[in-house]
Amino acid sequence: MTTDGKAQDQEKTPEEIKLEQEAVIAALKDQIAQSELAAAQAYNTIQTSIAAANEKAKSESEKAKSEAQAAAITAKRELFKGPEVNSLEGNITSSGDFIESNILSLRSLNIAFEQLYKKLNDDDFFHNKTLQFVIYDDVGIQGLE
Repeated sequence: MTTDGKAQDQEKTPEEIKLEQEAVIAALKDQIAQSELAAAQAYNTIQTSIAAANEKAKSESEKAKSEAQAAAITAKRELFKGPEVNSLEGNITSSGDFIESNILSLRSLNIAFEQLYKKLNDDDFFHNKTLQFVIYDDVGIQGLE
């Protein structure tokens, strides 16, 4: 046998055994620390990704909210928008209560009432009901009933 064989055959001292155990424990602690570091880095990466995704989702949500609000405002504007009435056609040649002014005012009034009737008829409450409009102004619009 060689000297190497003798060294292997000799029993280890308690100090050597303790040092080997401490070396194994230190190696395991190093592996644990490396694993914890990798886990922490992965967690930070995930949190960064989530924060970026949350910011993107938040901005998309705010954009969708503002678009919905704009659509609601437009719908309300359309709801309360008055009917489009064409301006009077023709020329009024006098300042009195003559036939031209009566014809033009009656035509304009009829257009306004037709549009009002269409608007009310589209409403479910007024649908298939008879609507009667009564105008009484004996000074400005004579002859209308």
